[in-house]
Amino acid sequence: MSWLVTILYAAYLYVCLDQTKAEPLLNGRITVTYIFSAVLLVILFFSNRLMELKITRRDGFGYLMYGSLMLLFIFNMLRSTSDLQVGLQMIAFLSVSFLMAAFVRRKDTFDRFVWVSFLVSAIYVLVQFFKAESPFEVYANLGSIFSEERFRMDFGFTQVNSAGSMGSCVLVLSIFVFASLIPRISRIWLRVLTFVTIAAMDFFVLTFLLATGSRNSILSFIICLVVFLYYRISVSSKITRTLRFWLRLLVLVTFILLLVTSLGEKLISLFVSSNRMKNFTDNLPILDTPLKWVFGIGTVGAGFFVNENYNVDNAYLYYLLTTGLVGMILLIVLLFWLGIRLRRKILNASENKDSRLVVYIFTFAVLVSHVISGMGELCVLYYLFPSSMIFFTLYFAADMTPNTLQLHQEEAL
Repeated sequence: MSWLVTILYAAYLYVCLDQTKAEPLLNGRITVTYIFSAVLLVILFFSNRLMELKITRRDGFGYLMYGSLMLLFIFNMLRSTSDLQVGLQMIAFLSVSFLMAAFVRRKDTFDRFVWVSFLVSAIYVLVQFFKAESPFEVYANLGSIFSEERFRMDFGFTQVNSAGSMGSCVLVLSIFVFASLIPRISRIWLRVLTFVTIAAMDFFVLTFLLATGSRNSILSFIICLVVFLYYRISVSSKITRTLRFWLRLLVLVTFILLLVTSLGEKLISLFVSSNRMKNFTDNLPILDTPLKWVFGIGTVGAGFFVNENYNVDNAYLYYLLTTGLVGMILLIVLLFWLGIRLRRKILNASENKDSRLVVYIFTFAVLVSHVISGMGELCVLYYLFPSSMIFFTLYFAADMTPNTLQLHQEEAL
């Protein structure tokens, strides 16, 4: 990843983070977002890395789904009920995710993308954390996190769940940092220093996440960690078959015990309680014509709908309302297509001892947790959740990443 693209992407990510704040640092932030995204898109579109991307028929299906989703947003922008600014930001959001993925699909640039995304997001979250008053009070109120009057801090974000999503995103990215990036640091003292520094950052970010009271984001991080550990153990060649069996069983039993205990019941209850079920009963009547059921009401913000006291806390419902059955089906098919492709890459990389195995396991784990968390939050491909842009870039980059044999053939050419 060239330094110019690195700087532009870091700046664009910062602006995306800043516009989720109730009082952003940048005035006229929407205009700034357009400028950064436009420059970044032009550079990425004409980059050599994108030009050399080869798309097969199998690849084309998923990319066609993604492209169709973008065309649907463009179509909806022409409708009188749409919000032009929301539509433009969604299109920029979708475009940057795909083009960045094409640019960072190789292992070295993929690693740098994770580092940049992690550091920019972590630093931004930590700045908001230390600016807040008494965030450590959350540890005295952990028992209330599953009650309706739970302890919550928004840290200046417009949506407290958007803050929670970014906290979860930083912790998720740190999984890859610990599992793949830090072990490759050659100097021992630097490796230890980096490990301690990232661990300390994660402690404060975890406190940030807990203080937001975002149960969906907490569950998402737990699921991602469990799926990553399960597959990492399953394909490890450094442990015996017997030990592998017992370790996998331990991970599964621990997760099952979590789900069947009162803690698990309270976590799962967030999908069937309060606003989340009311979202359906309140908002589905908006689709009062066949055209709206097919194409939705148009591209609008998540707070546009019937009850303005809360946002539509379900990504799939939001896509149904704004893009209709067409958009929701395109999104769901795309997510399942990516999941199937990434799991297949895990199996192939394990058999061929591909160095990109950890990349595939990590992105698959993130995808699984992301799909599930979308049922309880608007965190799947929505511009006020910058974590979704990072994650979709990871999905497409991992899917586009050539295996070791393909890479050697490309280098030989």
